This record gives sequence, structure tokens and C-alpha cells, in this order.
Amino acid sequence: MPDMDVTVISIGNELLRGRTLNSNFTYICKFVTALGNSVKRGYTVRDEYEEIAYSLNESLAVSDIVITTGGLGPTFDDITVEAIAKALNLELVVDERALEMLKTKLKRQNLELTPYRKKMAVMPRGSEPLYNPEGTAPGLKITHNGKIIIVLPGVPREMEAILQSQKTLLTNPNLSYYEAMERFEGVMESVAAPFVEAEMKRWDGKIFIKSHPIKDADNRFAIDIEVLSYDTSPEQARKNVNEALSRLRQSLREKTY
Repeated sequence: MPDMDVTVISIGNELLRGRTLNSNFTYICKFVTALGNSVKRGYTVRDEYEEIAYSLNESLAVSDIVITTGGLGPTFDDITVEAIAKALNLELVVDERALEMLKTKLKRQNLELTPYRKKMAVMPRGSEPLYNPEGTAPGLKITHNGKIIIVLPGVPREMEAILQSQKTLLTNPNLSYYEAMERFEGVMESVAAPFVEAEMKRWDGKIFIKSHPIKDADNRFAIDIEVLSYDTSPEQARKNVNEALSRLRQSLREKTY
């Protein structure tokens, strides 16, 4: 299995009130999985120091990489950076590189550097600011006890742009990932279950198979079978998936209703 485990922490009261759909979590999970990593856990927490610190410490205990979203803005409840600094016992400082990023952005918009805006350049000592091409607040990257923490804004287009800039860092050098899904018309999930289980056992952990029951356009039974694999090369991972799907096709060919 993958040796680069990731935990995602989504920060924001609006997420837990149901006001905002947590699309960032889905995007990050798909992004890092496609790069050969495994998402170990996901937390959604309030804009509170204790909640952020708890989720961060729990994440660092089980993951190689922690990615947070939300709480990087200029307002009173944007406390993510401060909470992370407290949790890691790091001093907060004005990062001159982040400050220059801010000044450049503000100058283009003919805006002044107020204390509230300057807050977005305050980071734990030793952090690396990450340029935000879609917004004002930089992201940041922290290396702590051999673990990597990537801190991203909550606005989806900003989060996505900064995350994309870290693709090389987040690419697992040891494992590649491939997935495919196929629809089996007229097959009930309960009928497919023993064949899916047998195929899983055949691979001894190299693949994972998940069935999704649906009804087709004619209201007949059908299932979507999703097969995924991690292996040492993209070609081998793809070969594993295709071989498993081929065997399932043969097994389920005459099991339609």
C-alpha cells in the first residue's frame, strides 16, 4: 500500500453549519490520490484554537502530509495560522516574502496595506509562503519533524491553484495509482458480491473493488464496479485494474436478470 499517507483538515464554522458545501475536501482527495498517495483521514473543524490544534496533532500522528483549508483571511475568526503555530510551539513572525506578495497584489488593486491585510503575511517562523495567483492571502508550507503541512485558503479557486503548484512535492515517487469503473447491466449487487470478494482475495491487497448499486434507464438492476490499484508504475497499476475487470466480466456475464 502507499507509503505517503495524507490527512485533510477542513476549517470553518460555515462548513459545520451546512452553509458551505465542502467541495475542497473532495478536490484534494482526488488530487492527492491520483498522485499515488492514500488519504488516511479527514477532519472538519470549527474556527477554534483547540479544535484546530487537536485535529493537527492527530493528523501528524498518522500521516506524512497534512493539508488544511480555510482561515487564512484578514478577519478576526481567521485563526488557522495562529492555531497551527501554537500547536507546534512556533513563533509567529511577519514573513518578508509573504509581505512582498501581499504588497504586489494590493498595489495592483490600488489598496493600502492595513494591519488587517498585513495579518495575512504573519506565519510560523520557518514557513515557506506559497504564492496565491487567484487571491490575496498566500498559502504556506511547514516542515515539522519530517512531516509536511500545507496550509491553503478556503476559496476553492485559490486552494486549487496553490495545490496545483505543489504537484511535484505531492507526487509519490514509489507508487502510482490507477482506477476504472464499468457498468454491469442486469446484475444485482448481492449476486456480484461473492465474485467481487473472490477477486479481491486473489490480489492480496494490490487492488480494491467497490460496487455501487443503481437502476438503469429501464428501471432494471445494474451495478457500477469500481476497481483501483496502487503499484510501482502506472502501467502495472493499469494492468492490474484491467485484468481484474476482465475476470469480473467473465464471472458476471451470465448472472443478469
